[in-house]
Amino acid sequence: MKKILVSLMLILVLTNCSSKEIQEVPKPKPSFNFAAYQPMNFDSIVKVAKNINETEGDLGISIINERVKLKYKLPKLPTKVDKYGDMVLGANTIYLQTSVKLEDIFSHQLNIPSGKFKVNMFFQKSLIDYTLANARSELYFYVLFASYNNFDKSINLLVNAVNNEAHEAELQKELQ
Repeated sequence: MKKILVSLMLILVLTNCSSKEIQEVPKPKPSFNFAAYQPMNFDSIVKVAKNINETEGDLGISIINERVKLKYKLPKLPTKVDKYGDMVLGANTIYLQTSVKLEDIFSHQLNIPSGKFKVNMFFQKSLIDYTLANARSELYFYVLFASYNNFDKSINLLVNAVNNEAHEAELQKELQ
């Protein structure tokens, strides 16, 4: 009798499970707001900094007040943040009044000369492996914060997301 009841229960469970329609779980939307970033090229960022330098004549640090998506092929690989980079990140920590030291988040930098300006790209620790693995091709850099320092004519970019061409195309499909 016990075997019959167990068999009957097993048949009921299997029938019930197999008769329900299996629904595909929807893919979660990315939590990072990629759409908030404005496409811009490297030369445009330098042009914005040059404009700040010429029009404001501000002897200090100016904010480039846009979130920027920059498509760019790195001329060389990023390296660990040096003393100058630590100083820049420390100054931005104070300037932005962040609760976490930027020096603890951004581990690598890339210095790119551009005419009379120097562009410093700072990369988060979590992005560096992906960036190095894809550095031979053009990448999309999502820059959360950009500033221009009139003292040393430097443009500082804090990169907080990176995509290669394939991942960017997939992302753009999802955003539509």
